[in-house]
Amino acid sequence: MKSALKEIAYIELRSQLRLACESICQDIAHAENIQITAGKLPEIHLTRYLGQEPHLQYISYRQEEMMWYTRIYKNHQPLTDGNYFLPTGISFQIQSVKQKPAVYLLTITANSLHIKKPLVLETAVQKLSAGDALVTQ
Repeated sequence: MKSALKEIAYIELRSQLRLACESICQDIAHAENIQITAGKLPEIHLTRYLGQEPHLQYISYRQEEMMWYTRIYKNHQPLTDGNYFLPTGISFQIQSVKQKPAVYLLTITANSLHIKKPLVLETAVQKLSAGDALVTQ
């Protein structure tokens, strides 16, 4: 039973890690403006054009420490979350690596009570402008 629970926890962590990474990377890549607040509880504030009739939308990412774990919020809604049986903690750090073109280093860490080592995903994200391409590793 423990190995099955451990495998389910691992799958859950991987999926939440990928979801958070994909969402943050897409929004940064297509952002018009980006403002980063570093620290223990980092925040990302950005604006980007969305929809077929483009309109500028404000998007924010923040990390919040809950009682037992951390989670990431996108526009005040949980982007990642654990549940009663599989509490998971997802946190992120972001830093500017290069100004022109704008490149950011995003590190997302996921951990669970059922897995001893945290999963870490680290990627570089380039802010797109005319003719630029998204760079991830």
